[in-house]
Amino acid sequence: MGWDVVQIGLRHNLPVKDPFATAEECSKRLKRNIMLVADDLYRYDERDNTVSRTHSNGEVVLSRVKYDETDNYLKLIAEDYQQRQIIERVGLEQLKLANFPDGSYEQFLDRDHYALYEFLDDEFDVMIFEENIDISVIRGRWYHFYSSFAEENKERHPELLKKREAVLERARLFGCDQVIYCADQGPTEMILDAMDKKADELLAYVKERRYIDDCSESEEEKEVSREGLHIDFSEFVDGGWRLGDEEYINVVFDKV
Repeated sequence: MGWDVVQIGLRHNLPVKDPFATAEECSKRLKRNIMLVADDLYRYDERDNTVSRTHSNGEVVLSRVKYDETDNYLKLIAEDYQQRQIIERVGLEQLKLANFPDGSYEQFLDRDHYALYEFLDDEFDVMIFEENIDISVIRGRWYHFYSSFAEENKERHPELLKKREAVLERARLFGCDQVIYCADQGPTEMILDAMDKKADELLAYVKERRYIDDCSESEEEKEVSREGLHIDFSEFVDGGWRLGDEEYINVVFDKV
């Protein structure tokens, strides 16, 4: 299976602590009707202080935000919504005393998802974290993307710049001020696993190449991975930098 290119937007300005405000804001920015939903996973019975799983694949519609008069909705899922609601309603101290017939208190607190929100749409597959977003504009292989920076592939340069502008446009839409491009496999897969970090922490994690230290490659493979380049897109656009014959790229940074 090939490595695909991922684009991560840093420092979005969505009101993610409030699912309903997030849905409203996304509707305004995307100019789409938004249906906010949550997985129907848990029930709390206060009579016997029990938290049980529904064992359901269903969803609960939390709100519908209208932008136009059509019935076409973009679905936004609020991940782990029911867990958070039960915690806010009952409190952690009471939950420590609760019955969990389908698991344990610790398992209940362990979130099922690492993203806060996700759009469920084949054409708009975006995940939203506390400060970062999986922008998901470019869909294609990592090798094709990074090899497009080479002079020998100059016929691809206009398309590369066009894709960059599409990524920046979506980044601006969500208020991001920086973008990271990397592969979804290999050592940089660890960058995806760290997307729930604060933006500054994630940026330091990448720039310091700690993702290589944390990956499952052998020490010999890690030494090879450390030879991969970190480049700034502006060096290609403004400075005339081109990828050399024996060079390869681990990460591309870009300013919005």
